[in-house]
Amino acid sequence: MQYDFTTLVNRTDTGSSKRDNMKQANPGIDPAIVPLSQADMEFKNPPELIEGLKKYVDTAILGYARATDLYYNSVCGWMQKRHGYKVQQE
Repeated sequence: MQYDFTTLVNRTDTGSSKRDNMKQANPGIDPAIVPLSQADMEFKNPPELIEGLKKYVDTAILGYARATDLYYNSVCGWMQKRHGYKVQQE
């Protein structure tokens, strides 16, 4: 996959809290300035994320879902792998 870390996406007036807060604090600020106040990206989304979301939306019902065993197993495995901390689903 090819990743695009050079094209900046203009997040002005899109509900981006860091952009809106910067504009509110400094109304005349140059829109080319990228605020570093929050870890909120201005880069394009990775293609795998876009494709995964499209597949999910095409095949799933969007409603209130409960966490599955797969979810719990993933979280427990991540905690063990990343932090060496064994947690139980309960």
